[in-house]
Order: sequence, then structure tokens, then C-alpha cells
Amino acid sequence: MNPTSSLRQVSRDAVRDRIAEVALGLFAEHGFERTTVEEIARAVGTSERTFFRYFATKDELVLLPYEHAYAQMLTLLAERPLEEDVWETLTVVCAHSVRALLMGPFETGRVQRLQRIIGDSPVLLAAYLRQFDRLQERLTDALVQRQERRAPGREADRVVARALVGASFAHLHAVVSAARSAEDVARADERFVALMQDLRPHSLPTGS
Repeated sequence: MNPTSSLRQVSRDAVRDRIAEVALGLFAEHGFERTTVEEIARAVGTSERTFFRYFATKDELVLLPYEHAYAQMLTLLAERPLEEDVWETLTVVCAHSVRALLMGPFETGRVQRLQRIIGDSPVLLAAYLRQFDRLQERLTDALVQRQERRAPGREADRVVARALVGASFAHLHAVVSAARSAEDVARADERFVALMQDLRPHSLPTGS
């Protein structure tokens, strides 16, 4: 990437972050449904057209950071050693997501604000839960494929794989939701790993 292109991307990222930050403030103050794109653009000092260059909808503005973090999980899962057991794989993948959510674009306290905005909006909450469910299904598919590659000719138990994914996500959600201070954030991935170790299932599927 040449310097001009790099500078242009930095500028685009700054504009996107500014729009998102202002929008989240308005959502928190007035509610997601009551806040219009026109009001967001006016508060930023730009146009609705500029808003739509960066975000297709208001929903996307709130949910896109989660989508990016979840996409990283799928990439990391594909890179894990095939011989690694399923619980260890989920521990590593979800611990990375904890770091991405709390130390990436969210920063300390921002993920809690996002969760409050989502929780206060039935429309947004429904979209978030659909996104969350789709990711768990995709991770389950990937785990089933890994298990069947490890034990050719043996069909993996999808129900068990889905249950393990669901359990690891419950642990992830608990740790991320509880991280309210800088110290909590710094120790969140460590706390998640310890929780996964403490609550490791007594038995795992054959081939896992």
C-alpha cells in the first residue's frame, strides 16, 4: 500500500469511528429506534449520504464490530492443530475473541454500553441474537468437520458439538459482561481461560 492510500484509509477509519462514537452516544441518550440517521449525521457534522458510505443501516453500525470479532474466531479455528481436543480449541478461539472485544475497537466500558443499547432495543436485540446464533452454527459446522477429519468414517455428534460451543459462549459472555474496569479488561482473557479449565467437561466426544 502506498503512503497516499494508507493515509486515505486512516482518514476513512477516523470518520467511521467518529460516526460510530456519536451514534452510540445518541442511542444511549435517546434510544436506538428514536434516533434517526439524519440526527446522527447532523451531530457528526456530515450528511446522511456520508453515513451510508460507511454503514448500510443503524443495525450494522452497532453489530459490525461483533461481526469482525466473530469472523476472526472462524479464521483462528481453521488454523488450530487438528489433533487439539475440542475444548482446548474453543478455549483458545474464545479467549482471542475476549481480547478482540475488550481490547480492540470497544475499549474499556464500550462493550457494556453496546450491550445496554442492544438490550434496550427489541429490534436490535433480535438482530444480535440472530447474528450470535449464526456464528455458533458456523463454529459447530467447523468443529464437526474437524472431528470427522480426525476420525474418518465416524460421524461426529452435532448435538454435542453445538452444546460445547454454546457452553463456551456462555463463559465468554459472562467474562466480557463482567469486565468493567481497566484491571478487569487486562485480566479478562486469563479469567476466561481459568473458567474454561475449571468447567471443562468430564468427557469429550471420541475424536475430539
